[in-house]
Formats: sequence, C-alpha cells, structure tokens
Amino acid sequence: MRVVHDTNVVLSALLWRGTPYHLLTTISHRPWIHLYSSSALLDELADVLARASSANCGGPMTQTAAPQDGDDRINADHRLEC
Repeated sequence: MRVVHDTNVVLSALLWRGTPYHLLTTISHRPWIHLYSSSALLDELADVLARASSANCGGPMTQTAAPQDGDDRINADHRLEC
C-alpha cells in the first residue's frame, strides 16, 4: 500500500504525541505500507517549520532534522522505508 502524507499530519506528529504521531509510528512498523512524499510537500513542511521557528525563536530554522538513533528508514527519495 502506498500512502502520501499530509503536511499537517506530519507537522502534528513531529510536534506532539497525539493521533498523527501514533498513525505514522504504526505505519513505520507495517512493511507493506510505504509512506511517500514529494518535493512540494517537503518544501511546504520546511516552510511551515521555518515560519514557526521564526515566530518562536526570532529567526528561521538553519538545520535539517535527521533520523535519530541510527534510523536509516528515510532514503534519498524522502521515502520512509517501513
């Protein structure tokens, strides 16, 4: 199954531990589900995060988040390998 994420769902999952977080966590443990994105969606997410960072920290974000704890499930195509 192929799933394309919505920017608001990913943003919510990154910032809080509610339903979107649990949804994406569940998807990451299902090998038959592949989470996809696009350049446009990733650009939108980066824009929203930069605006939020500017509003809260006084400046734009300057770093890109990377997978943590050796998590290499995100490949060069920005696809979460489940």
